Amino acid sequence: MHWLRSSLAALSVAAMIVSAGGCVPRPSVPDDKALSPAELWHSSIERDIEAGPAVITGSVRFGTAGETTRASFLWKSNGLLPASVILTDPLGSIVARIDVSEEASLVFVPSENTVYRYGKDEKQFGLPYGYAELASLLAGDYFAFLGSPRQKTLLSQNEAEVSWSFTGDKGRGVLHISRSGVLSVEKDGWKLEINERDGMPAKLDASKEDYRFVMMIRERTASNAFAPDEFAMP
Repeated sequence: MHWLRSSLAALSVAAMIVSAGGCVPRPSVPDDKALSPAELWHSSIERDIEAGPAVITGSVRFGTAGETTRASFLWKSNGLLPASVILTDPLGSIVARIDVSEEASLVFVPSENTVYRYGKDEKQFGLPYGYAELASLLAGDYFAFLGSPRQKTLLSQNEAEVSWSFTGDKGRGVLHISRSGVLSVEKDGWKLEINERDGMPAKLDASKEDYRFVMMIRERTASNAFAPDEFAMP
C-alpha cells in the first residue's frame, strides 16, 4: 500500500483529468492541411462544446522511471463537475473512490477505511492546471482549458505544425497544433500532448523533467443523468 499512500494526490488529479466526459464531438472541418492558422485555431480551440452525462473508462500511469504507479478508472458525471471515480489496481481490486465537486475532492481508501480531503485549489504534481481547467480539457473545451486566451501571437507555421504564444486568465504559454491534429501545450515547465479520437481527447501525456503522467481513455459512453447522491460518499 506504500504506492497508494504516496500517490493519493495523484489519484485526485487522475479523477479530475477525466472529469469531462459525454460531449458533443469536434465538428467536422476541412482537411487541416488546407486550413489557414486562423481557421486551424478556430476549429481546434474555439469550437462549440456541450458536455453531457457519461461514463468513461481508461487507465493512468504516473511517476518517474522505475517508480511508476498504474491504475484503471471508471468515471461518471453529468458533464463537468461533480464527478465520481472508481480506481482499481492491476489485479482489479478497488483502491480508491474519488468524489469531486467544485469545492473539494474526497478520496476514500477502502483498505484503510479512511477519507482524505483535498481543496479545490490544490495542484497535484506541480501541474499548472486547476480542477476547472482539467475538467474543460477532457470535455474538449480547449479554449476554457487555456484560460480563455485574450491575446495570441503566431510564432511559426509550416506544412507540419502551427505554433502560437498565448495569454489568458491562467497566464502565458505556447500552443502547437500539428496538421495531423495533435495538440501540445507548454506552460510552467510542463509539456502536455493531447491526442484525439473522433474529435475528443483519447490520450494525455504530460511531462516535466523526469516525471511523466499518461492517461489513456478507452471508452466514453453517453448516459442518462445521474442523481446527486451518485456523487456523494456513502
